[in-house]
Amino acid sequence: MAVSRNRVCQHCNKPFSTSQYAAKFCSVQCRTQARNTKTAAKRIANIPCSDEWLWVARECKRAGTVEVLQDVNLVELFAVYRRRFRCYGWDSEKQKSKFHLCHISPAQGESTVGLLHHQNLFIGGSLANQVHGAKQVAGAGLSIKRSALKAKWLVDKECSDKAVLSKVQSYLGPKLVEYAKANPVRKSQRFSLAKKIKTEFPKCETPLAELERMGMTALRKLYAALQEQELYSLNLKARRTLVVYVEELERFAAQCYDPAKSSDYQFTADAVRCVSLWLTSQQGEDGFFDIGGAVYGCWFHPLRLKPGQDGSNLRDFAAFTAFEVLQGAKPDRKLITNTLRKYLELV
Repeated sequence: MAVSRNRVCQHCNKPFSTSQYAAKFCSVQCRTQARNTKTAAKRIANIPCSDEWLWVARECKRAGTVEVLQDVNLVELFAVYRRRFRCYGWDSEKQKSKFHLCHISPAQGESTVGLLHHQNLFIGGSLANQVHGAKQVAGAGLSIKRSALKAKWLVDKECSDKAVLSKVQSYLGPKLVEYAKANPVRKSQRFSLAKKIKTEFPKCETPLAELERMGMTALRKLYAALQEQELYSLNLKARRTLVVYVEELERFAAQCYDPAKSSDYQFTADAVRCVSLWLTSQQGEDGFFDIGGAVYGCWFHPLRLKPGQDGSNLRDFAAFTAFEVLQGAKPDRKLITNTLRKYLELV
């Protein structure tokens, strides 16, 4: 005869009866959820060592509040963050990037604070972003009024990243747990490399805390120097700006709930694509494969520049127009169409 034992489920806290001596959960579902919660806790513990989350901490300090994460979709937010680095626009010699993550509603507006949200961020040219500054197109982007900010979520610029991230965890609450159940929190390689340097080369005078603040490139150079070896570096070519703009415009067209605004994004993306297709026919112009130009394995050049026209002006016009539309400006369809007709003709 089976012995019935009374237990309390360690996940849902409900009493249940079982014949198993080591039973801890009332159902398979509770056991699975408990395992996922345990996994999430381990992943959340990695947050202070994750480059993605350290970026979130910096952005919160820049805005002065963790409320910039209002209604955030963490999966989409980090997807935009990673895409920017896959544009390979970092110049290690000049210590500058070709691309910035640009706010539509500025992070430090006069009366508002722009949200850290995938629908308030786009990948844009660094020069265009610097020139644009904190200007804002009326009604564009996502923001929260400064007067509505709550004191308990404010953060000081002098706060440590760890302290800011602790407040971020409190603010996000269950949303962070659900995210961590399904998504890994990647620990930055530079923390592992910094520890490796101190372990293998105890005579290295740089403190571990300082090593952990160094960039990955600097750490790799230091590690190679300590090993007395030559540093192997992989030079990745930066993506073309117009290609990045086409992809960002199409992303907003797909994610926008307003059909008219979505149409504006798609129209501008198509116009920039036209200019890109012309550029593929120019000698020395490459990097446009991602947005078209190849048909049945062969390059197809449907457009050419009209005689007497300066193609550099057209390229600048396309980049400027794309940036302004991503910032929330309404495209002048007639101007864009007439400009394309002025410069380009079908082959």
